[in-house]
Amino acid sequence: MTTTDASFQAAIKLLSSLDEIVEASEEPLVLPEDKLLLTDYFYFVNKQLKLCRFTESDRKTRGGKRETIEIGFGGLECRHCAGSSGSRKFFWSDVDRLANSFAEIPAHILKCRKCPENVKQSLADLKQRHPEQMARLPRGSQKVFFRRMWKRLHNTAIGDEADVKTAPSARTQQPSPSLPSKLPDVKLSATKEEQSEAVSSRPASTTQILLAIPQDSEWLSDFDCSLRKMVEVFHATREQVDELIRRGAAQRIKEGQIGIKCACCSRNSDKILGDESIFPVSLESIQAKVRELQVQHFEKCPNFSKHEREAYLQIIKGDSVVTPASRKYYVAAAKTLGLFDSPDGGIECLRGQLTSSVRFPLDTSEFSRKRPSSPLAEAGKEGHKIAKI
Repeated sequence: MTTTDASFQAAIKLLSSLDEIVEASEEPLVLPEDKLLLTDYFYFVNKQLKLCRFTESDRKTRGGKRETIEIGFGGLECRHCAGSSGSRKFFWSDVDRLANSFAEIPAHILKCRKCPENVKQSLADLKQRHPEQMARLPRGSQKVFFRRMWKRLHNTAIGDEADVKTAPSARTQQPSPSLPSKLPDVKLSATKEEQSEAVSSRPASTTQILLAIPQDSEWLSDFDCSLRKMVEVFHATREQVDELIRRGAAQRIKEGQIGIKCACCSRNSDKILGDESIFPVSLESIQAKVRELQVQHFEKCPNFSKHEREAYLQIIKGDSVVTPASRKYYVAAAKTLGLFDSPDGGIECLRGQLTSSVRFPLDTSEFSRKRPSSPLAEAGKEGHKIAKI
């Protein structure tokens, strides 16, 4: 039977009220910003769980698969039967196993003898809308959430260099940075003078400006996070433009246009431009161009040290799937560096200057299933000059 709007809203109200009385001392497992990634059903199912730590008494279980788990390893526990005899605890060896086996958890919650019947009924009401809401979420968003959850289970701070798949069981916990839901609209005008009025003055930077920003690990796979740290963002100089013209390059580049290049080559080579450099035609093409740089250049980069080569070979073993959520993230993250689509083609930067300090917080409103169509996308289609920064 289809859930009515009234019963759906009543279920949300009940589950939200129960959430408010959870002990404040608990380590956070699900945060408000995770709602952007999940259906209401899945969000509140996860709210029925709490973080637990593996103890020696947890070693004996049906199937005998816990012999190698370290004491203190992070896991999930049903908060309703926690502390009682036969309470359900879940431990996974890596984030992929967590994602692939998570169906065990809602199955337990909905039949747990300690879980109140009104909670079960409310979850059942939300489950009726689950397929419809899933269809509106970007593909891959649920996997982003599992990656976040894994980091919280294993006390891995946001931006930590540790491998998210096999995080150790004991690590000093640090709070995750909060992400605002929306930023004000800013007009990106056609003239340089109008563009300079959009934001306050920024100092020019003489250091490398990497594509990576601190929030990458919250949204992207280890594969993408690592690649972005290997990519530098730069302006095309007059000398570089003249050199491209002399070579008869097919792509027309103008002075000040934004390109991306191998950060390692930038530090260790005086070459003006080669296969280590690419000029994306738009913000939406950045992810594809990073992957192109990876295939065409990183595979044979002459400036990789032995350590960097070994690290790269580990990177390419990871999850390299491109999802709508990751594509949207690349665009949103580029905006935090002040990048925007130029009306004349290519990418430019506000005030013509790049800065390594993130000027704006990451705007996650574009990831919401309830969002309107993206102003940036409409601007690209109709030739307008309004974008959300």
